[in-house]
Amino acid sequence: MIPPPKLDDRTFNDIVEEAISMIPRYAPEWTNHNPSDPGITLIELAAWMTDLLIYRLNQVPDKNYVAFLNLLGIKLRAPRAARAVTRFTLVDGAVKQRVPRGSQVSTPQATEEHTVTFETARDCVITAARPDRCFSYYDESYAENTRYIDPPGNAQPSDAFEVFAGAQRVERYLYLSDPRFANTGESSLLRIYLGTPERGGRDLARLLEWEYWDGTRWKEMEAAQIDVDRGEVAFM
Repeated sequence: MIPPPKLDDRTFNDIVEEAISMIPRYAPEWTNHNPSDPGITLIELAAWMTDLLIYRLNQVPDKNYVAFLNLLGIKLRAPRAARAVTRFTLVDGAVKQRVPRGSQVSTPQATEEHTVTFETARDCVITAARPDRCFSYYDESYAENTRYIDPPGNAQPSDAFEVFAGAQRVERYLYLSDPRFANTGESSLLRIYLGTPERGGRDLARLLEWEYWDGTRWKEMEAAQIDVDRGEVAFM
């Protein structure tokens, strides 16, 4: 169980530092901020008493948390069934398998816990399809980058290719293809992950416009309503 957040996470030292930082504003003539100063002693005494109050405040029961959240306009969600993302894997030699709606999957049974059973919410088709061609388009020219799909585990950053480098607002395209995608049904789920070398950078995968070719024209892909990691997108 995730512990509830503290209503006030300030410590004794935080309170003392905050009070001392306010001295120049309210008492500029007070220049001695050493621990030996009687005024600092009074600040530490007040901080100690405040620390005790904060400790008691953080021990309030769950119903008090609910009451505080209600004051902020945050309401509890109505009860609903739990949802989880399940990954199915084809057995060796299989090319395609249909999983009907309502198929049950269970979590491994732990020592002191009951098994949790889920049911699939819709029909899905599992295939062995994966991208086998990769092209990039920039400055009115195409580049073949298929060799970068699923690189070996010891691949270095220099082994990758830049697709969206630069600061100029010019059109850039990345094409992924596999003829086996044509075997997927309307309930198929496609997940794409784009890694970025810089931590804290923009989530590139969600900034791009994703389309697919239906044989006659490009159509916008429909985002799947599931939780995905940073740098990942999912489509139905």
